[in-house]
Amino acid sequence: MNPKKSSKYKEGIAKELGVHEDVVDAFIGFYYDKVRQSLSDLVYPKVYLHNLGTFDLRRRKLEQNITRQKDILGNLKKRTYYGYEQSMVIQGRIELFERALKDMNKILEEKKKFKNGSK
Repeated sequence: MNPKKSSKYKEGIAKELGVHEDVVDAFIGFYYDKVRQSLSDLVYPKVYLHNLGTFDLRRRKLEQNITRQKDILGNLKKRTYYGYEQSMVIQGRIELFERALKDMNKILEEKKKFKNGSK
């Protein structure tokens, strides 16, 4: 199975909708930019894309990344300007990962409550 190139279906969509190809191109670009952003910002533990499937965060990988970032943070020399700057970036990542893990745990608890309540 070879995927189609976007240039091949942009023309058909543009003709079908009666708009210029650049509008279709901008819309597709906007959509996939938002998808990439929500995946990289860990906004949701699961992201469903039609015809592509569901992208899930993995708990073990998330926990490993938190541990790795904390190890890196502990090894930085924070007394220098560069070290302080790097530590702020890493702390931001740790907060992002911990928030995602908290959201994931919350969803799992809600699933357990629903499962236990329905029996």
